[in-house]
Amino acid sequence: MEDRPLDSDLPHDPEAVAKQLAYSEVIGSYLMTGFVKAFEDELMCGFTNHRDTGVLLPDQTTVYDWLLDRGVKWRVYAAGLPFFALMPRLSRPLLTSHFRRLGDLLNDLADEHPDDWPQVIFIEPDYYDCPVHLHDPCDNHPPLAIAPGEVFLAQVYQWFSNDTKRWARTVFIVTYDEHGGFFDHVPPLPVKYRNPNGVAFDTTGPRIPAIVVGPFAPKTVSKEPLDNTSILQLIAERFGNAGEAYSSEVAGRMHQNIKSVFSAFRGSRQYRTVRSVCRAHNANRQSTASPHCNERPATGARSGGEESLEQAPGRGVREISGASRLYKILNLYKILKKTLNVERSGSNLLRSTCV
Repeated sequence: MEDRPLDSDLPHDPEAVAKQLAYSEVIGSYLMTGFVKAFEDELMCGFTNHRDTGVLLPDQTTVYDWLLDRGVKWRVYAAGLPFFALMPRLSRPLLTSHFRRLGDLLNDLADEHPDDWPQVIFIEPDYYDCPVHLHDPCDNHPPLAIAPGEVFLAQVYQWFSNDTKRWARTVFIVTYDEHGGFFDHVPPLPVKYRNPNGVAFDTTGPRIPAIVVGPFAPKTVSKEPLDNTSILQLIAERFGNAGEAYSSEVAGRMHQNIKSVFSAFRGSRQYRTVRSVCRAHNANRQSTASPHCNERPATGARSGGEESLEQAPGRGVREISGASRLYKILNLYKILKKTLNVERSGSNLLRSTCV
């Protein structure tokens, strides 16, 4: 079968998603029968009105701020322009060693000292809809062919897994920002969200693919109720204070039974190890400096609001190191692209396949 681009993107704007879900007042649930109708209405007529991200992103806190607040070492490796280049206040950190080219990853794996190695890593593809490309787009966004994105993913996976020492302590997560308009037969979960800016939804929407890879993941298909915020829950469990939720918004999902990625580890031989690591780390944070303590981390990480991303343009990874030496890579492949921009597709349930 020939791998070639689609003729056009598939409908996945809020109106199209509502049509795809096909809610029935009679049975009080979703029929999941409107995918063909949405395709016919938006594409067969010769145009699509799907909503893209605007020229600039709104100024709001990001996962980078959360990690910096807690002295957690992080880094972005981007195959193209990083998505958060669209957020003006991050323009200065984009010029620091927090953001590097994807081609630097292999050399860093081989040469970087363990003390400088980041605890959380974000890998970004070269986005199809970016106006500037450093090489061929590889984000698997329709109408792209499949091969470029698969080659990109295979390359990143191979680089990480070949480093056996770091791989032994790695959780590698592959996911997408939305369902992309593709068919799904499973009705969404009832999860409500209301934002003062007018964004609102009542379900998780169509599921999106996710793969959790590494020594901690069992070889099974997870049935846990997960969404994009499940990754943020895992970050908070691993690097936050004991009992600390990532944010009030994420806590709202937790109260509506959305689980952490950690729940997908159940059944693996390493499950107890992961749980012990998180508990030990949280206990350590309670007994040492934290964002709520007066003591500032020795490495100069942001603490108690003293320093922010935009106030520390010259700081590199060496200066933003955390207390933990447990090397963990959380690859949130492209997830940031819509974690903060829920208007486009709402809260999408992850189809979590653990390998």
